[in-house]
Amino acid sequence: MLHIRIKNNDEKVLTDVHKEFAKLDFKNTSINSKLLIEIDGGTYKDSTHFIDRFNDKVPTSFLSSGCKAAIVVASHPDREIDITEAGINARDSIIRNIKDGYIAMYYPGSTITYGSDDSDVQSIDVELDGYRFTSLKRLNYYIKEEMGWEPDMNLEGISKVNN
Repeated sequence: MLHIRIKNNDEKVLTDVHKEFAKLDFKNTSINSKLLIEIDGGTYKDSTHFIDRFNDKVPTSFLSSGCKAAIVVASHPDREIDITEAGINARDSIIRNIKDGYIAMYYPGSTITYGSDDSDVQSIDVELDGYRFTSLKRLNYYIKEEMGWEPDMNLEGISKVNN
């Protein structure tokens, strides 16, 4: 399950995603490929280069902060990664695609966009505020209508997480 913690404004950045990414042995895994395509419009070339959306071979150091953050989250499911530097497209790709890990971010502010299949019933496995969400539609309803309040537990796609 992907765990999301909402940060407050007083917290310092937990992780420098650029530094963490530089330490990785960037591999061509299915999740890395999906994140690279969705966030930066690129494809994997080798551990030090990718093919950008203009079909140019570019060093991986040129990946966006959001793409680096997503790959770091996917590579370190046991560590909490601060995704503050990630854009909305990267945040949404992380939430839609990464099944295990811990992220810290500020209040979402907006709902999560749906994936390329544009299905509002997209299956996820996300914990936020002590609740487990199994559909993107239900998570979005929580963010838009219920966050900060007691959610309607009778709606499908939500359950209480027992700690």
